[in-house]
Parts: sequence; structure tokens; C-alpha cells
Amino acid sequence: MHFPDWMPKNIRFLFEQVIPASDFVVDRIESGAWSGPFWFAYGGLSQRVRNAFSSVVLLVGVDSHPTGPDTAVLLRVMYDAWLQLEFMAWPELSATRSARVGMYWQFSLVDNFAYYENLDRQRSAMGEGSRLRANAEDIERERRLVEEYRGKFENKKGKLRKYWYPGTLRDVARAVGRDTEYVSFVSLLSAATHASPAAHWKRGLWTTEFSAFFALMLQARAVVSTARLFEIPVPDRYAEILRVASNLDHMNRTVDHS
Repeated sequence: MHFPDWMPKNIRFLFEQVIPASDFVVDRIESGAWSGPFWFAYGGLSQRVRNAFSSVVLLVGVDSHPTGPDTAVLLRVMYDAWLQLEFMAWPELSATRSARVGMYWQFSLVDNFAYYENLDRQRSAMGEGSRLRANAEDIERERRLVEEYRGKFENKKGKLRKYWYPGTLRDVARAVGRDTEYVSFVSLLSAATHASPAAHWKRGLWTTEFSAFFALMLQARAVVSTARLFEIPVPDRYAEILRVASNLDHMNRTVDHS
């Protein structure tokens, strides 16, 4: 990886360690025999964080000026996906881990079916003759599967809820001991992502260096959560650096690794 000139030695050192740790966990998963809900959760959450991380790295690598809302949007995606991943992997909820992974997969089937049904209705209303899914047998097979799961995700009015997890994302944060952090992080990230006058003035908070700090922290956390979810032992050479990188307070301390 190319490191820009502005990057301090301590941040460069963490990047050089966290990225191989991430590659180690990814290799163990992708070389295994994983399939079904766990594989789906890996693609939907772990890889979502990793892909957004790569995009942030690209942005901060080519722009030495504050990137503001550009990186804040990606960091908001990373934080959201990591919280869901941590909720699946949380040690104190290990007895129901498989059930939560299954809920994520089942909700995706229900929500995706509803999404395409809505699109087809809109196409019909606009005079579009063909359905996006033309195979009637496939549609009927999906419908039977969805009917089996849908009741788990309906509210009291029989409407499909917005999320696979119960409650809100803040409830998820509270369940994994991140309630206070959630309030401050989401307030900061959301303020920077909206196209409002306030967002314009807050863009100065998102210096290139801080964006790199934040992205690296979330990627390190995602590596730890993914390893725990898939029960992958992390070698000692990575474990300590992941612990340090997962904490924004540690990352903001100047460490000389030259």
C-alpha cells in the first residue's frame, strides 16, 4: 500500500499491522467451508466494513486536505455495519449467536422479496410491461419461504419492520456496551453527512488524519468481531495491535515506531 507523505509514523505503523491482520482473518474464512447464513453475514457486514475502509484509504491517500462529508458518509457505513457484526459476535450473547446470524439472513430474504415486489408494482404503474423477476416458479418458491419467516419481523400492525435486529441501532449499541459512544459518534457522523448548513461548518472536524484514525479503528474492530464470530484464533503478533487500534484514545497518542 502507498502511504501519503502526510501520514505520521504511528498511523503508518498501525496501517501496516492492521491490514495483514485483516487479510489473515479473511484468508481463514474464505479458505474454509463456510456457507449459508454465516457466509451471508460475512459478506454483508465484514466485507462491507472492509470495502468502505478501502474507499476511505483511497480518499485520504490522494487528498491532503480535509475530506469532510466525503469520508463521514463512509465512516457512518462502517460504524453501522460494525455494530451489527459486534452484536452477532458479542461474547455475553454467545448462546444465541447462531440464532442472530440466522435472523440476519432470514430478514434479508423477506426484505429483498418485499423490495422487488414494490419495484414491480411501480413498474406496472408506470406502464412497464415486464417484471424484474419473470420466472413465476422462482417467485412462488421465494414467496413460500418468505411467508415462513415474515412473522418474525412484523410489528404490531403487521408491517415489516426496518431492521433485522429488534429495536433500533442504539439498542444494538446498548446491548454491546457502546451506548455512550454511539450517541457521540453517530451525532458527529450524521451531522457531517447531511446536506445542511450545519454540515458545511462541521466539515472542518474531519481532517484527513482524523478520518484515517477513525477508519482504521473501525476496521480493527471489525477484524476482532469477525474473528470472534467465526471462532478464528488471532495470532499474538496481531492481537495486541488490534487491541490498540480498536481504541480511538490509544490511536491519538503519539507513538514512535521508527
